[in-house]
Amino acid sequence: MTAIMSVFASMIFGMGLFKLLCGVFELPTKKEYQMIIAVGKRKKEKISVLDNLVFWLSHFVVRFISIRPYQRKRLVNTLKSLGIRDTPEMIYAKAFVRGMVYIAIGFVLAVISPLVTALFILVGVYIILRDIQMTDKLMIEKRAQIEKELPRFAGRLEQELKYRTDVVKILEDYRRSSKGALGEELEITISDMRSSNYENALSRMETRIGISDLSEVLRGLSAVLRGDENVDHFRSLTEQFRNKEKNRLNREVEKRIERTMRYSYLIVIVFLAEVMYPLFYDILSTLPQIF
Repeated sequence: MTAIMSVFASMIFGMGLFKLLCGVFELPTKKEYQMIIAVGKRKKEKISVLDNLVFWLSHFVVRFISIRPYQRKRLVNTLKSLGIRDTPEMIYAKAFVRGMVYIAIGFVLAVISPLVTALFILVGVYIILRDIQMTDKLMIEKRAQIEKELPRFAGRLEQELKYRTDVVKILEDYRRSSKGALGEELEITISDMRSSNYENALSRMETRIGISDLSEVLRGLSAVLRGDENVDHFRSLTEQFRNKEKNRLNREVEKRIERTMRYSYLIVIVFLAEVMYPLFYDILSTLPQIF
């Protein structure tokens, strides 16, 4: 009975100490960080215990993280373009916490095997590096999607500008038929244009995405807003983008052919091995009988 009371008293003391530390370090309560995580997720997903733990620890670690101004500004633009609400410091904090969870498990398992500890440490370091670089990888994928759509976008602008010069209306009509990354960026830009200066909104889109070919398109639209007729400019861009797309597809086909040839060589090697193995086996088995 005394042992049970001691355990119960320890649990109450631990809970009180936890609440006290939360107040001292101004950490969010369970309901608060569950709400923040739910709002931060684009899709309605079930919040796991690991998400709660990572967020709580990240909220404590983030105050010790410092990022160089240039790198932070670049990461802010990347996160804004990807629709991620976390700050750059929180991205680094979450990556560090996720990795440290595995590293801590590795040290706990040191009593079992040093090899297991080393494995968990390597996994933890890999997770830290992977999560830090994840935003850049997502942005590269998004830019690739936008670049694929640029020939159609420039061609549509070329045709539309022959009959009207209302840039906002043209972008809205194109947005209805664009379901990819470019459409999402156009939706943000259209809202920005309606609430601020048109050219500044296009300039912010150019800075946010950072694709040179898209910059040429946006600069052409800025010229249209100033009263220029840029049909020839967009005709030239359409031809240029289509040539780039053809070259990209040709390179992709060449890569696939190379991968296919590797498998073909492997098939030939396996086939020859299957044919030659019985032959050599028969020869080697009959040689002792001959001699």
